[in-house]
Amino acid sequence: MRSAQLRGTKRINGAVSAFVIVTVIQYMTLVPGLFRPMGGSGEHKGPYPVRTGRRRKALNCNPEINIIWEERIMRTSKLLLLAASVSALSVSTPGFAFQADGQEPATQDAATDDRPQSGGVEDIVVTARRVSESVQKVPLAITVVGTEQLTDSSVRGIKDLQGLAPAMSITTGNGGPSTANIAIRGQTQADSLLVTDPSVAVYLNEINLPRQIGLRSAFLDVDQVQVLKGPQGTLFGKNTTGGALLLRTKRPDLSEAGGYFQGSAGNLGTMQLTAAVGAPLIDGVLGVRFAGQIATKDGYGRNAIGQKLGDQYDRAARLSVLAEPTENLSVFLTADYSKLTSNGSVSRVTRLNPLAFSPSGAPLNGLASALNQAVAQLGLTRTVANYTTAYNLLQADMFPAGNRYDTKGVERVFAYLEIYGFSGDVSLDLGDVTLRSITGYRNTARNDQQDYDQSRFEIVRPRNFVYSDQFTQEVQLLASIGNLELIAGGFYSHEHGWEGSQTKQLGLINPASPSFANYYVTNESYAGFAQANYALTDTLKVTGGFRYTKVTQDVDIRSANALGCVVPIVVRPDPAICSAPFDLSSKKPSYLASIDWQATPDILLYAKTSSSFRGGGFNVRGGSSGGANPYIAFDPETATDYEIGFKGDLFDRKVRLNLAGYYTDYSDIQKSSLIVVNNTIVTVINNAAKGKIYGGEAELTWQPTPELTLNASGAWTHTEYTRFVEANGNDRSNEPFPVPEWQYTVSGKYSTPLGNGDLSLYAAWRWQDDVFFRGQALDQATTSQKAYGLLEGRLAYSLNSEPNVEIALWGKNLLDKTYRTNALDFDGSLGYNLAFLGEPRTVGVEVRIAFGGK
Repeated sequence: MRSAQLRGTKRINGAVSAFVIVTVIQYMTLVPGLFRPMGGSGEHKGPYPVRTGRRRKALNCNPEINIIWEERIMRTSKLLLLAASVSALSVSTPGFAFQADGQEPATQDAATDDRPQSGGVEDIVVTARRVSESVQKVPLAITVVGTEQLTDSSVRGIKDLQGLAPAMSITTGNGGPSTANIAIRGQTQADSLLVTDPSVAVYLNEINLPRQIGLRSAFLDVDQVQVLKGPQGTLFGKNTTGGALLLRTKRPDLSEAGGYFQGSAGNLGTMQLTAAVGAPLIDGVLGVRFAGQIATKDGYGRNAIGQKLGDQYDRAARLSVLAEPTENLSVFLTADYSKLTSNGSVSRVTRLNPLAFSPSGAPLNGLASALNQAVAQLGLTRTVANYTTAYNLLQADMFPAGNRYDTKGVERVFAYLEIYGFSGDVSLDLGDVTLRSITGYRNTARNDQQDYDQSRFEIVRPRNFVYSDQFTQEVQLLASIGNLELIAGGFYSHEHGWEGSQTKQLGLINPASPSFANYYVTNESYAGFAQANYALTDTLKVTGGFRYTKVTQDVDIRSANALGCVVPIVVRPDPAICSAPFDLSSKKPSYLASIDWQATPDILLYAKTSSSFRGGGFNVRGGSSGGANPYIAFDPETATDYEIGFKGDLFDRKVRLNLAGYYTDYSDIQKSSLIVVNNTIVTVINNAAKGKIYGGEAELTWQPTPELTLNASGAWTHTEYTRFVEANGNDRSNEPFPVPEWQYTVSGKYSTPLGNGDLSLYAAWRWQDDVFFRGQALDQATTSQKAYGLLEGRLAYSLNSEPNVEIALWGKNLLDKTYRTNALDFDGSLGYNLAFLGEPRTVGVEVRIAFGGK
């Protein structure tokens, strides 16, 4: 007996040691200078700047920089990870003394439970409070999108979630095709930079993704999406003022081999091949799963040099390993890689200001810079007649005849994104207490170039470079003592990166073009948290939670243009070096308090209040102040939310109705503005506003028969600024938020046996109200999107066979609606506006072959 216990203890120590090795290796990949890209001298010769202590190497501002992986780093880190994974698996054998608790989220699939409690609408398990529980028992507004709905709605990326959750809207375009801005309950991100934070946090398998970039690959083999609404600061930390998005991928099956192959093809050259296979290596103890995907699209527009716009060529892969060697211990490891290539988003000019002149013959209406550039490119002098000629050419280019998605742009556009990451989730059940460690590492490289004038003239052509890596570590203690359920822990995040933008703007009349806004940044976050639920009676519970977070940001700004350094000498420690280091630190609390009453076994009533904050940062592009320091910081913004809700399964679980109403105090709102600095348009952010947001949400599921399911959801989001005055005194208090006030979705699915299989028909109509993307634009009509709806559907036939074969016809935007996904306003600076366009109608056929445990 003693020998068996000793062997079990040794195996536990081995498993813990292996997990520590994986964690250390993940951390090693971000330690500056640990792996030298080129040779052993330490001299950096590649395209990326390398941090060496407090002082960094000079930035390479070559306009022809190409984002290429440093292969030695990649090979080394991948080999080390593989070695550590093998080490971990070698010790994950039977004989452990402990086994994970069945309620621990790390060991329980959070997808829809296929066994309804009493028929009717199925029960759904979520992890919104970091433990597994029924969504109908959680005193919080949550929308859950399971595997079936993801398939029916042909969700292949983050933008396809638009309309699936009330009060959530997603805009894409102005940051490139790989970026997204997720808004929940009216709260959006001011800008997408390494020094700015989102208002909605995204978690992939419990790992925080700090930037809303490249989220399409996160949907590979995804099992469930949870949309948590309102501040989630206690359990999910900062940057959750609007809410959180939790993505969970399929886990290995420990008892049955299974997998699937899925191929889809449609118009616009759409093609997607996905495959996943999993198998237990040791029955009940160790399993693996691998998923891979290739997706291509020819796009739906072209520019004047023949490039296809709105195209894609994406590749993604994920390896998952799950070990449960005893009833007490669970180890879940993942490694993923994705590469996305595109020619960029489809955009069109929506407004060109009318041509007008001053008495001296100078162009008015903000057109002077654009027309001066145009006549210079044409080799003409600045006369009224030549300005008129240039204006007519500009107008012909910006509003071309023919395909509504084609442009006359002559600039080569592109978008490249490469991401890889690792994660480790270990839980150890000690009886009434469970210990959990969650470790993550993400590495991102991005390089894109866009054409913001869509003409033969060089007016605005931005290019962006990003290289970053992030390490996160969270530890949790979960305890159940009598009527008390407790979760407490600590969180640490370290993100280091370099970001640069190269803007070619008005090159023939602007000697400073191109400009380079470049900086290094290190973001760190430390937090401690605790949240407890206490059952006052069998039906009445109270919950309280608190989190205290410290955030630091160190930046080194090295901006320049064609004339030299643009960093003011007064902010340079060494006037001879083009470098301005800054740092900031902030400490903020977050909290939650709620009470819920289980009025009947199927009806829950609750009330709660919660708070969270979004981190501050620096205006690294400059221009935020007329003083000596143009790089002033902006403070964190905060949101305090008050919510009441109803959750009910009614009429013998044939109807599920969830309702929520809320009021949010929104202060120190980070707002962005477009201004001209050194003849270059830049975006600056300041805490210019206070506001309030209130509204309501409803979700209804009705299953009148086992064959028919009907769904309806809607949201009302009222937003208003109580104060919005910029530093220059400009009052923008009447501006709208860039979110729709009203949204609704209705959908239905009917399934019936037919021959040796089942036939199913799904249809959905998703509608949203007007959206004003740029509240400060002089012409709102050309930077907004009027109310519109999109129709989608899927007709599928599934054979009752092994392997299971399903053939489906699918379609999105079936009415071929033209709509805008975002906009840029240059009407006050360059004389025109620009909008990004969503995809036209897409239809296709899909074949899926699944076997075993799927």
